[in-house]
Amino acid sequence: MRIITDELYAALIAHFVKDEKVSLFQKLLLSKPMEQGDTPPSGTPGSDDEGEA
Repeated sequence: MRIITDELYAALIAHFVKDEKVSLFQKLLLSKPMEQGDTPPSGTPGSDDEGEA
């Protein structure tokens, strides 16, 4: 059962993603959950994995 059309949904999403906070929250909701004890992948911004000597 649909409440709104696909066109209206697409227009709403296009409007909402213009807001940086909404876009960030959407990415958070759509991201895969991490298992407890998992570490973020290497090479993340701010990490010192570059091997500079």
